[in-house]
Amino acid sequence: QKIMSGEMYGTIDNKMEDQVMEICRLMQAILKKDTGSYQKVWYSTPKAIVKAEGTEWKQKKRRTKKIKNDPTENIQSPKVEKKIPSVLTSQEVELLLEQPKDVDLKGTRDKAMLEFAYATGMRVTEIISLNIENVDLEQGFVICNTVGKKRNIPLGSISLKALKEYVEKARPILIKDENEKALFVNVNGKRLTRQGFWKIVKYYKEQAHITKDITPHVLRHSFATH
Repeated sequence: QKIMSGEMYGTIDNKMEDQVMEICRLMQAILKKDTGSYQKVWYSTPKAIVKAEGTEWKQKKRRTKKIKNDPTENIQSPKVEKKIPSVLTSQEVELLLEQPKDVDLKGTRDKAMLEFAYATGMRVTEIISLNIENVDLEQGFVICNTVGKKRNIPLGSISLKALKEYVEKARPILIKDENEKALFVNVNGKRLTRQGFWKIVKYYKEQAHITKDITPHVLRHSFATH
């Protein structure tokens, strides 16, 4: 009660007293569940006070040995509203998918990979972890195995056509070892890495003149939206 009324143990200077009063007003608003006052007091309180007040009181306590309670101990920051992640528009997605050209092995692979990612909505780690036997080109679906979960994901006609082109014409030439199981491989015939996947996406993003920053979450969320 002494703390909430502004009365503190020990002797403090004027600057400290002003800061304490700000904190006390904030604590009172919290206890009263007065959201409006809470926000008003919080945002009117200098950030330096909010960040440093706890440390300053602890230092004061060590110096004077007179302060028995820390008035900032139970103060919590207000929840910051999470921003909705930006997504690509349908036009931007279409532009991105149009960039790989089926004129060479790399272009055939890249087109199949982007169309596959768009059609399935799978995570990048799931895509690069796929083996050739996980895809059924006749029935038109892919088997996705995650920890403790297995699901069959259908492929659209465009994705299936691009994937068949890659599997039948490009992949056999790209792989150097017939025992390679990876569905998507790099130019050295090895399993494509996550870094390799994002280098490809970044390249085609620049080719399409898309200025938005494409992260794994943005890409997957964009594909799932359209």
